[in-house]
Amino acid sequence: MEFDNFDAIMIYLEDNDFTICAGKIDTPVCEIGTMQEGEGKMITIYSKKAVYPKFSTG
Repeated sequence: MEFDNFDAIMIYLEDNDFTICAGKIDTPVCEIGTMQEGEGKMITIYSKKAVYPKFSTG
C-alpha cells in the first residue's frame, strides 16, 4: 500500500492494534515499513520520495 504521509499512517496503524515488524526503513527513493494485523496477516506500506537521487553509472 502506498501512502503520502508515511509517519502518520505508521502511528495510526500502531494505535489500531497493528504490530510493527520492520519499522521505518529509509531508502534513497522511498520509506518502507512492514506490519502485522490482528489475524496475523502481514502488510507492507511505502511512500515514494518526491525527488529521486542521481545514481552513478560507473
